[in-house]
Amino acid sequence: EKYYTVEIELDGFTLSTERIDSLEVAEQLKNLLENRIEIADVIQKEKIIKPDLPFDLTTLQRECNKYFGYSAKQTLDYAQSLYEKKLITYPRTDSRYLTEDMITSTVNDILGKNDFDTERIKVVFNSKKVTDHHAIIPTVSSLSEDISKLPESEAKVYRLISNKFHASVGYPLTQNTTKIVAEFDGFEFTSTGKVIKEEGFTKYLKEYKSKKNEDLELPDVSIGDVITIENKEIKEKYTQPPKHFTEDTLLKAIELAGNDALEKGVEVEREGLGTPATRAGIIENLIYKEFIERDKKNLIATPKGKSLIEIVADNFKSAEMTAQWEMELSEIAQGKSSKKEFLEKLETIIPWETFLELIQPSYYRGELGNKPYPLELMLRIFILQNVYNLADMAVMNEVIDSRAFSNFCGINSPSEVPDGDTIGRFRNILTRNGLQEKIFAAVVKILMERKLILKKRNNCGFHIYRIPFIHKKPGKET
Repeated sequence: EKYYTVEIELDGFTLSTERIDSLEVAEQLKNLLENRIEIADVIQKEKIIKPDLPFDLTTLQRECNKYFGYSAKQTLDYAQSLYEKKLITYPRTDSRYLTEDMITSTVNDILGKNDFDTERIKVVFNSKKVTDHHAIIPTVSSLSEDISKLPESEAKVYRLISNKFHASVGYPLTQNTTKIVAEFDGFEFTSTGKVIKEEGFTKYLKEYKSKKNEDLELPDVSIGDVITIENKEIKEKYTQPPKHFTEDTLLKAIELAGNDALEKGVEVEREGLGTPATRAGIIENLIYKEFIERDKKNLIATPKGKSLIEIVADNFKSAEMTAQWEMELSEIAQGKSSKKEFLEKLETIIPWETFLELIQPSYYRGELGNKPYPLELMLRIFILQNVYNLADMAVMNEVIDSRAFSNFCGINSPSEVPDGDTIGRFRNILTRNGLQEKIFAAVVKILMERKLILKKRNNCGFHIYRIPFIHKKPGKET
């Protein structure tokens, strides 16, 4: 949406209004402004910012994407290579803390003569917050290696890990912020600046500093000062739509997804979606299956991905389900819930007895050849062929060889599957007796009750009723 601001240039700085939706109002304000304006308020605050903790894998991947444009998978690969070269500690960690028994060796051998804040040592080294593996830091042996001989990509990751660790035990950043306010005709004109007083830990991170964050020092003015307006103008601006995800912001969203749905006081094995070691794979898998695509640093949903989201029920799109399952698993671990009951809820998607009741034995006995095939098996194959649009027997035969098909149909070997003629005769029997539509209706009803599909169609017809399984083609997986 278009909006406007009125800006006035003073001696060495500029004051601006907030958003004004009407051009007429903005022009009226500009015309009413005189040649001088009085300062109504000067707000000064001192802000102290403490450093971040050392990296876990997810925060390393995020910052490598932000600073270098590396994908999550690339960062994991570079970190793994550095680990195998004994230059950094184990990278696939979800902890940002170090254990207390590491204090002496780390301070003596890695921090060395570098200045550090002893108060931060107490924060960073906390054994209670370390799970399987501690935070990612340089190894002692890496300090005697020539990092310049590494591939540039690995050297960048190593230096970032090292700088981040030194920064994590550095002194706080101290900055003064100033906000100058002038008022006219009910409108506020403001400007905000900041000045760094003590750079603290940021001295280790200067090479990653954005130019947008450079200091803006405002002049020394006081309340009641009347300052000459050197220029006034109307700026036309537009509201910005939500930004596309980058791997940096997506990884953060994945890490936090569903956390607000977790009950307070319930300790779960993991929070968010996936683990630090699997999140890169999740993103790459979505790209490989063409649900999202890269556009420079951005990750964009494809038409295929948008169609998938449109037809999937809300609860399956929500991270709250993951949070709910994690809480149930936590209760199982504590002996408060039954593992068997939890698995039973997940194992059965379609109650096949519903379909078996639709078909009388007389409808198919004697017409399917000499070999008796279980009715449930015939129904599962029929549904795969029709509801899942696998009418081509060549494709059907390829699917039959897959493990997913065997699981779906409850068979141990493809040899247990009837031949194409038998399947065709079974389909004809159902059609002749008016059962095909009833079976479709039963499938849809069950999936609707289980909230696996939405009550809507699109141009793909029955494609919206699919339950996914693996169908492999050369070079592609769909």
